[in-house]
Amino acid sequence: MIPIEQTVFGPRGNCMAACWASILHCPIDEVPDYQGIDAAGGSWMNAVNTWLTKHYGLLYVELERWIAPFVVPRGWHLINGDTPREGNGGHSCVGFRGTLVWDPNPAGPGIRQVDTWGLLVPIGADQKQTWEREWDGCVCGICRREGQ
Repeated sequence: MIPIEQTVFGPRGNCMAACWASILHCPIDEVPDYQGIDAAGGSWMNAVNTWLTKHYGLLYVELERWIAPFVVPRGWHLINGDTPREGNGGHSCVGFRGTLVWDPNPAGPGIRQVDTWGLLVPIGADQKQTWEREWDGCVCGICRREGQ
């Protein structure tokens, strides 16, 4: 994990992008603009998973609030929840084996309540074939620069 700070703040900040970039050791501008996609009515989860499967062979899944207290991820993961900072709602931090290890917001102080664990899961050949159909629509920084 390489600590990368978020570059956009507020209700549509990019803390989640900073978490993925930190875990995957990639530049934050490589991560699709999931906030913009969501604001435009698109599926941010599909955009992120298209990028992750195409470039990393991974799939992003979230374990919801009801199961998060009972499952401890075994490696790097996202911790998504509420932040105690004034005026902010949801926030994402990097976790390792269930413990917060990096808050991409330089103001800190992390997560007040865990809502979901965000897991990066290796995909098998069957799942990869499903996502390969979406790869032409990848909107990550790499594909935008290369005109793919």
